[in-house]
Amino acid sequence: SLNIEGVEINDLFVDLSNGLPILKVMERMQEGLVVWKKAHADPQNRIHTIDNCNYACTLAKKMDLVLVNIGGMDIADGNQKLILAIMWQLMRRFTVDMLSNLS
Repeated sequence: SLNIEGVEINDLFVDLSNGLPILKVMERMQEGLVVWKKAHADPQNRIHTIDNCNYACTLAKKMDLVLVNIGGMDIADGNQKLILAIMWQLMRRFTVDMLSNLS
């Protein structure tokens, strides 16, 4: 567990659809990565949700994660296969970083 305040996931595909939990995980993994002024802390409509998800995809590329044919709309729409792909990339990156810090 990453012990991120305000992040509780019960249904992965629904809970990640506004992009904020992904951004919080990215921030936890690499502090200072997320510029919170660019994110909508309380997305009020679909446009804000897609903006957050697009921002998460942009940051994922900055983290050198491999996202092939994955965009913010895929996350916002709850595309299970592509959300799992992003989660796999984040878990892989977290594990590699953790192991490299041990040595």
